[in-house]
Amino acid sequence: METLVLAKEKGIYTSINLLVFPGFTDREEEMEGLIDLIRGTNLDLIQMRNLNIDPDLYLKTMGRGEGMGIAKMIGALKKEFPFLQFGYFNRTKENFYRNQ
Repeated sequence: METLVLAKEKGIYTSINLLVFPGFTDREEEMEGLIDLIRGTNLDLIQMRNLNIDPDLYLKTMGRGEGMGIAKMIGALKKEFPFLQFGYFNRTKENFYRNQ
């Protein structure tokens, strides 16, 4: 968090890669942590990344997830943080900032 805060203080566009696995990433506790991170850093972009793991192995190891659903999670974040952007692919430098 300190690095993100310092970067924002220097005017740098900030983003994180969020590893996503439905039923886990969208749990209430995870959302609370993510909301705290966004509030504390004024994050610009969340790039959603597939956890890219065998789902059967993950579920066998971690148990069944009890999340709200990824679409609902994104909707709640957009409502709470209208400035926050979401993506999947890396953006070019020219596309970091929105037209003002």
